[in-house]
Amino acid sequence: MNRAVQMLGRDLKQVGRDPMLVFITVAPFLLVLALKYGVPFLSSLLLAADFRLSDHYGILYGTSILLVPLVIGVMAGLMMLDERDEQLIAYYSVTPLTQKGYFVHRLTLPTLLSGFYVILAFYMADFSSWSPLQYGLALLMLLMEGPIMALLLVAFASNKVEGLAVSKMGGLMVFIPVLAYLIPEPWSWGAAALPTYWVARLFAPPVGMPWNEAKLIGIGLIGIAVHLVYLGWLFKRYVRRIA
Repeated sequence: MNRAVQMLGRDLKQVGRDPMLVFITVAPFLLVLALKYGVPFLSSLLLAADFRLSDHYGILYGTSILLVPLVIGVMAGLMMLDERDEQLIAYYSVTPLTQKGYFVHRLTLPTLLSGFYVILAFYMADFSSWSPLQYGLALLMLLMEGPIMALLLVAFASNKVEGLAVSKMGGLMVFIPVLAYLIPEPWSWGAAALPTYWVARLFAPPVGMPWNEAKLIGIGLIGIAVHLVYLGWLFKRYVRRIA
């Protein structure tokens, strides 16, 4: 416990020294504010131009909410890359914390932070009458998005500069569900291999095919399974990299 508290204190100092990490920490809150106040304002402006943005709130909300764990996962991944460069992971492996404890701590924090911001977004930026089941299934998947993003960085990047480049892949993973939304069935299912697709799909069903409870559960279970597959694959690659 003492070691975990020390790591948390070190995390706060590390974030405080890096303006980019400070921005990443507060960016999800800015996004929540944009969803709460900016989108309705933009919607009213577009309505004057005979465009109903509210018809597309599902995909807008589904993809926007993905940015919360994305930016937090990037922050965690960049911190892990710094610690790997400084040989701190090897140091933690011979302390009472152990390498496993380090890994749990490093991914638990972004998960909890993502959960806080996501629940805040659910509470503040409700644009439609989505069901508690949709929110619950989305939350389970979004809690895994942060660790997936962090592992993506440390599994494929050798340093912080490469990590920033790899983080662009995360942005692409958020943008692809938007393309899938615009592409007609069945071609849009080509994006189903990405975990982000399933979060967006929960809030944006195919046109004319609204989700019922059974379909929601099916979509949710498949999405959770896809997330678990990515977590397992990236974790194995990360372990091989630090071995």
